[in-house]
Amino acid sequence: MAYAIGSWAGRLTFALVGACFIWMGSCETRASAQAADYPSQQIQVIVPFPAGGSADYFARSIFNRLSSVVGQPIVIENKAGAGGIIGSKAVIAAPPDGYTLLVSAVASVLVPPHLSAPPAFEALNDLTPITGIGTVPAVLVVRPSLGIKTFAEFLAYARANPGKLNLATSGAGTISHLTGVLLMREVGIKIVAVHYRGAPPAVTDMLGDHADFMFSDAPFFLEHIKAGKLVPLAVGTPERSPSLPDVPTTAELGYPTIVASNTYSVFGPPKLPSNIVLKLNELALRELRDPEVRAAFSTQAATPAGAAPSAFAAQVQTEAKRWLPLVKAADIKAN
Repeated sequence: MAYAIGSWAGRLTFALVGACFIWMGSCETRASAQAADYPSQQIQVIVPFPAGGSADYFARSIFNRLSSVVGQPIVIENKAGAGGIIGSKAVIAAPPDGYTLLVSAVASVLVPPHLSAPPAFEALNDLTPITGIGTVPAVLVVRPSLGIKTFAEFLAYARANPGKLNLATSGAGTISHLTGVLLMREVGIKIVAVHYRGAPPAVTDMLGDHADFMFSDAPFFLEHIKAGKLVPLAVGTPERSPSLPDVPTTAELGYPTIVASNTYSVFGPPKLPSNIVLKLNELALRELRDPEVRAAFSTQAATPAGAAPSAFAAQVQTEAKRWLPLVKAADIKAN
């Protein structure tokens, strides 16, 4: 039904519409003011894994420096458990004001929630992507006592001994598990996955000859490779890693589909205002351009992964399309 502006109903409708526009304008003004003043109090950064791991390293590498830049304390809290789900859900439940943030790997926010039904959360809907921080390549290593020196020897052994090789993982659904499953499916071998509570105990068992191989983040292996305690066979990136220049890539070895890396990134709660997202993105990218940060990253075989929010969101979408079908096809479940 149409109302004339001069009628009482028309005047009421006009007044209500005007009030809505005024209210929306005031909301935008408040959001802009919040972004201009942001941050005006302490920021909490949640790392959903134990201290000392890669997510913890990248969180501290950026946010310890940003504290002095923004003039506010930034507290990093390790809230581990359930493959990263506990810490992630704490951020999802936080107010969308930019004072509670998450630093985690992209795969870690995408995959673990889908290892049970219904999913614990949907990262594509329940988290706001802000930016990547650092990307580290996945490296395939074996224990020296196996006597395997090359990727070809590894495949020959695995095919001759189906189900004999044990894959050490950081937990079901982690990148170390997914890369192992991807490897198994692409090269046609049968292996047994042994899940640990994080990378450190998995690497410890590798060093103690209790596990045969692992395919995970390079930083976990670098010092042990240099000491001759682990043998690197392949790097899961299109190009060789400057930290391991003598180790061939999976593409070079004839398996270009076995590509794996971990991008540690910053996320916020759902519906985080775009102006706060942009401000956080700008602050993070500023630090990632710093030569001191880049030099520190190189010691971890990492490359800076900063990107605009839209580009980073697209990357998250791409990773979801890559890993979630593998989880379903391989029927991967929680520990």
